[in-house]
Amino acid sequence: MYPAIINYYQSQRLTLCYREYLPAGPPVNTAVLIHGGGGLETGANWSSTALFLRNKGWRVLCLDLRGHGESEWAFGSQYNITEFLIDMHALLNNPGVNLPEKFTLIGHSFGGILTLLTASLYMDRIERVVAVDAILFPGIADVEALMMNPQERRDRADELFQWVKQMDDFVLRHHKFYDTIEEAKVRFMKSRDAMNSVHPSGSKIRKLSDDKCTAIVENGLKRCLDPSTGTTRYTWRHDPFVRANAFEAYHPPRFTVQELLGIYKQIKAPLLLVLGQFSQIGDISRANMDKVHEFLPTSIVVTLEGTGHWCYQDNEPAWLDALDSFINQNPPSRL
Repeated sequence: MYPAIINYYQSQRLTLCYREYLPAGPPVNTAVLIHGGGGLETGANWSSTALFLRNKGWRVLCLDLRGHGESEWAFGSQYNITEFLIDMHALLNNPGVNLPEKFTLIGHSFGGILTLLTASLYMDRIERVVAVDAILFPGIADVEALMMNPQERRDRADELFQWVKQMDDFVLRHHKFYDTIEEAKVRFMKSRDAMNSVHPSGSKIRKLSDDKCTAIVENGLKRCLDPSTGTTRYTWRHDPFVRANAFEAYHPPRFTVQELLGIYKQIKAPLLLVLGQFSQIGDISRANMDKVHEFLPTSIVVTLEGTGHWCYQDNEPAWLDALDSFINQNPPSRL
């Protein structure tokens, strides 16, 4: 029904889908559209918006977030915001996707939050930001974030960015391969000796016996194809990602709601916030409009009349008009 090309990219060993709309000629700009959360939504929800932008000469990518649509499920995942940020990092840096140095981000609801955080971490790559009926405030006075000084905001944003990059790089890690079980045992015993030489108290530690080491190694190895040599060799059975949980350096940074909101202030790009007139989420933002402009100083706020949470679909003409004005750098006045 819609002229979309179904494409895929990899993140955290998951195959994730995006629908791509290409203009007739060279694109004048590129937009990445992110749907809402909750499981029911997909990138196909943006079809009308994607066609609108494509007809204006834009290249448009409509994502299916992990666990949604045609993208793979992440079994055992809690689908928290940091995991989706890893997927965004993978998308932005995938040579096959080939995003330009500057592009526009548009997101609805949970996708709007992901849009704001992505724009906060990749400030120099985002040309414009559109967040549609996204939860900006939990309905409390988040004054602590406003009290964070600019250096604190940059430090917290950098901490999150470095963790996302580190987890994306972790996918490239793989086990060492061995020609023989004996070779693997020697390697394991060297690790044993390094870890169990002397206790901090000064007491010498009884080492794991050589026989026990042999049993651990024999049970922990498997024979499989070594892609670097094209031959069958020995390697470890366990998933390399197990070690990501074993070391605190790989644990996601913890942020309060206030700190996340403070990170939003990193956004440099022009920002359009679109609210539904009868949306409870929109009501929270409208009730805290002074804070909206404090947290998001580049923001312009537009309310779509007669709409609820899915305001971009409830009143499509008004939504496309607001979007068109914004991308043409002639945005509506603040409300």
